Amino acid sequence: MKYSTPGEAGAFLTYPTNKLIGAIVDAPHAQAAIEALNVAGFAEDQVDMLCGLEGARRLDVNGKEHGVLARLYRFIEGFGDMEHNHLKRYEQELLAGHFVIAVKARDKESREQARQIVKAHDGYFINFYGRWHVEGLAA
Repeated sequence: MKYSTPGEAGAFLTYPTNKLIGAIVDAPHAQAAIEALNVAGFAEDQVDMLCGLEGARRLDVNGKEHGVLARLYRFIEGFGDMEHNHLKRYEQELLAGHFVIAVKARDKESREQARQIVKAHDGYFINFYGRWHVEGLAA
């Protein structure tokens, strides 16, 4: 499991192919969700969590923190309006002190299982990012 902590030099985050992503307001619920995901069989390398300013920097909505190629990537990505708006929303959640959890979930069953777990721990704005589509799973 990867956490964004103060001072961590995080890599630029690109499109989250085959990942369910959701926001959670506080640390106890976020930690409980991660523990429940692990118990349900999601390996540590399948679950990531971002938090705070460092998490927002890793998202890097405009690509400014990661150089010219990142800016170009975000510019091109901006044509997919929904994905770019989602990125901005996750950045806002992080800047508000909330947590963003990402779960690798390639098939429909694991996606639904992850959705239920994140939702059960007060998760919201839960979406799945497939290779060719975005699916809203909870507001």
